[in-house]
Amino acid sequence: MKGQKLWQRVVLAAGLGLVLVVPLVVDIATAGSFRTPKSLLANVLWAVLAAAFLARPSWDPWLLLPAAVAVAALVSALASTPAAAWAALPWIVGALGFGALRQLAPDLRRPLARAVLWAGFLQALVAIAFFDPRWRPESFRLLEPGEGRYLWLGTMGNPADVASFLVLPTVLAFAWFWTHKRHFLWLFVALLQTTVIVATQTLSALAALLAGLAALAFTTLSPARRLRVLGALAIAAVVLVAAVSPIRQRLVSSWQEVKSGQWLWLASARGAAWSSALRMFLAHPIAGVGFGQFEAHSFRYLTAEELAQRSRFLGLETGFGEAHNELLQYLAETGLLGLALLLAGVVFALRATRRAAGANGKGLKASANPRGATTAPWPAAPALASMVVLASFQFPLHLAAIAAQWAVVAALLLPPLPPPQSWRKARAAAGLACALLIAWGSFQQWRAYRAVQSADVLVNLLRQRPRDAQRQTLAFAAYQGLSSKLRFLPFDYRSETSAGNLAQEAGDWGKAVEHFRRALALAERPETRFNLGVALFAVGQEGEALAHLERAVELNPAVLKAITDTTLARKLSAVLEAHGYFARFPWTREWLSK
Repeated sequence: MKGQKLWQRVVLAAGLGLVLVVPLVVDIATAGSFRTPKSLLANVLWAVLAAAFLARPSWDPWLLLPAAVAVAALVSALASTPAAAWAALPWIVGALGFGALRQLAPDLRRPLARAVLWAGFLQALVAIAFFDPRWRPESFRLLEPGEGRYLWLGTMGNPADVASFLVLPTVLAFAWFWTHKRHFLWLFVALLQTTVIVATQTLSALAALLAGLAALAFTTLSPARRLRVLGALAIAAVVLVAAVSPIRQRLVSSWQEVKSGQWLWLASARGAAWSSALRMFLAHPIAGVGFGQFEAHSFRYLTAEELAQRSRFLGLETGFGEAHNELLQYLAETGLLGLALLLAGVVFALRATRRAAGANGKGLKASANPRGATTAPWPAAPALASMVVLASFQFPLHLAAIAAQWAVVAALLLPPLPPPQSWRKARAAAGLACALLIAWGSFQQWRAYRAVQSADVLVNLLRQRPRDAQRQTLAFAAYQGLSSKLRFLPFDYRSETSAGNLAQEAGDWGKAVEHFRRALALAERPETRFNLGVALFAVGQEGEALAHLERAVELNPAVLKAITDTTLARKLSAVLEAHGYFARFPWTREWLSK
C-alpha cells in the first residue's frame, strides 16, 4: 500500500511539474531561450511518467489515441529519415506518460486540475509584470527590444505563445466559476487572463477563447438562456474589435488580403505555410515526409513566385518552422497512414466507450455534463472547442508547455485508469533506466544548446571587428568547445550551422564546408544553401557555390542583401541574369546592389 501511495505521489509531482514548472523555465544563455529549456525539462518529466506507467501498466481504448500518433511517427520515420525517428521519441515517451496521468486516483486529480488554472494565472501575472522591461530579469536585457504587442512575452517568449498558453486555463476557469456555485475567485482569474489575451492581440487565441465560451454556454444552459449568452458573446466580440484599434487593423488587413486574392499571406503568411503542407502531403500521400520534418522541407514546396513575394513581406525572416495547423502538419508528415491510424483510434475508443456505458450512452453524457460528472473536473465540450480552433491556426502541440497542459487536461477529462495492484519489476527497472538515460541526455543537450548560443553570440561580435589573428584564435577555441558537443544534437541543422560559422571565422573553410553540407542534408532552407554557397566560393569551388547560391535566392531572394563580396556579387548577378531570375523579379536586383 505504501508503494502504491508513493507511486501516485511521484506521478502527481511529475504532472505538477509539467503544468506549473515547465511554463516558467527560461534560459537566455541557451539557443531557443524560451522553448528549448521547456522541451528538455518536459522530456525528463514525461520520462518519469513513462517509467511509472511501465511499472504498473493498465489499459483502456482511449490510450489508442496517443499510441496511434506514436505508431504513425515510427512508420513515417522508417519510410523517410533517421531524423524522423529522433523526432518521434518524445511523442512515444509522452504517450506512455499519458497513461500514468490517467491512473491518478480521484483525490489526486483535483490538485492537478487546480494547478492547470493557477499555471495560467501565474503566466498572466508574469506577462503583466514583464510588460515593463524594468521588471524583467537582468538576463532578458540580452534579448532584442520589442515594442507594441511584442512586449507581452511572459516566460513564453512572444505574445502568440503567451496567448495560446492562456486560452485553455481561461476557458476552464470560466467553466469552474459557472459550475462551482459561482465562485468569484475563478471569475477574477478568468477575466485577468482574458485581459492578457486581448492585450497580446493574438486573433487565433481570441477566436479559440470565444469558441470555448460558446461551447460552455451551449452545453450548460437552457435553449432560451443559451441564445442570450451567445448573443452577448457576439456583441462582446464586436465591441472588442471596435475598441481595440490594433485588433481591428489586423482584421481589416486580413480581409483586404482575402479580397485581393493574396490568401497566401493571410494571417502573417499562414496561407503559404498551409499551402506548403498540403503540397507536401500530395507529394508523399502514403507515409508523409517524415515525422517532425515539416521545417526541413517547407520551402521546397512553394513556387519561386510565391517565395519571391514572401520575401517582400518578411525579408530575411525565414520562418516556416511549423504549418500553423496541427492536422495539416500531421497529414504532411505522416500521410494517409498516419491519418488512418488516428481516425481508427478515435472510432475504436468511442465505440468501446459506448459499449461499456450501455446502448443509451449515459456514461458519455455524464462525462460531458458538468452537473452530472463524477470524474471530470470540467465539461469536456468547451475545452475541446478551444483546442480545435487554436490547433487550426497555431502549433500548440509543438510547444512543450502547451502540449503538456493539453495532455494533463485530456487525462483529467477522461475516466481514471485504476492502476494494477502488482508491480512489473522488470519493466519498472527498464523504465527507470530509460528515464535516467533521457535525463542525462537532456542535460547534455542543454549544455550543447548553451554552446550553440555562445557560438552565435561570438560570431556576431567577431564579425563586427577586423579580421586578425586574435579573432581567429577566439573562434577556434569556441569551435573546439562546440564541436565536442555536437554529438548530442545529431539532427539539428542550426547547431551544424553555428559550428560552420565558427569554423569559417577561425579560417578553416574546409571544416565550414563540412558542417554546412550536414546542415543542408538535414534541412533545405535559404540559410543552409546560402552558407554552403559562400563557403564553397571561398575554397574555389565556384560552380557548385553559384548553384547553391542561386537556389538560396530562389528560396528567399532577400539573402542577396547579405552578400558583401563584390566578386561573388558580380558572378552571382551574371548567373541570375542569364537564367532570367532578374527578368521575372526585377525588384530583387536592387537588393544585390545594396
